[in-house]
Amino acid sequence: MPKYRKKAVILDAERFLLRHDSWPDGVYHRKIDGKDLYFVDTKNGTVRIFDGDMVVVGIRGERYPIDHDLFLETHTIADLTCEG
Repeated sequence: MPKYRKKAVILDAERFLLRHDSWPDGVYHRKIDGKDLYFVDTKNGTVRIFDGDMVVVGIRGERYPIDHDLFLETHTIADLTCEG
């Protein structure tokens, strides 16, 4: 099977923290069976999001959640000072 390397792109991302007054765009709350649950709509449907997850905005404007620890393993802060 061929191997592929993902192209480097600059993405917007914001951490979802329940204790904050404002949440990333697209995150919403629903009370289901008496439980407070949080969701974000993705291109593949509605996905549950958990406190501390990152909400990433893809290259086509799509939003999706990713676990914070996994995000830190796979992403770095973009240095935009060297952009031409």
